Amino acid sequence: MQNTPISYRLIFVFSVVMFLLCFIGLYNKEQSAFGAVVWGYILWLMHKKNIQGLVTVFKYIFILTIILGVIGLLFVNNIEIGVIGYLFILFVGLIIQYSFWQYFAKFELKQSTAKNDKNPQPQINSNEEIWKRVYKEFDSSDRNLGIWAKCFADANGDESVAKANYLKVRVEELSKSDNKDSQTDFMTSDLDDLPQNTQSDNNKNNPKNTFQINEISLKYKDLLNRKK
Repeated sequence: MQNTPISYRLIFVFSVVMFLLCFIGLYNKEQSAFGAVVWGYILWLMHKKNIQGLVTVFKYIFILTIILGVIGLLFVNNIEIGVIGYLFILFVGLIIQYSFWQYFAKFELKQSTAKNDKNPQPQINSNEEIWKRVYKEFDSSDRNLGIWAKCFADANGDESVAKANYLKVRVEELSKSDNKDSQTDFMTSDLDDLPQNTQSDNNKNNPKNTFQINEISLKYKDLLNRKK
């Protein structure tokens, strides 16, 4: 329970009290074992800091309370506290359960936000083909072990988080690589599209090249004269 907010500890204390009350009611045969089991399970989840499990439990408890509360209205005449008392208790119970549900939902959101701030994720590329390629790569022998080891360490051993980070990193790398290749192809195509006589035009416009051509022509004529 260390490094937890005061509100989290207060809810834990409240859960302990509810568990003891349900257990005493069970011991005196005044209640069923359902309440003790539920609150015992909630205590175990809070001890393990399983926030997602707590969100799920309080969500279904809230829904179940509404269903049982509506069914209980059919037999409210046989209850000593009367209709008003029954509705008051039902309303208070729903408020408490809904508050706990929303509290743990917000707590889970804060945890995930803090985790993302500590480990910023690379920008996701929307190219589906690259995602398919990386997904197949992960399940094959071509997996990049260096990147996988780093992602696994950053995720503190959580394989699902490490796999997600690996996919994002590899997609980012392949996207950059594909962009470089496309730019290279574009530049190559531009060179291919240049006029073929550019080199000859440059030679004509270059005085040095013109002098060399004239010199070769004179030597060729001299050789012809000697043969004659």
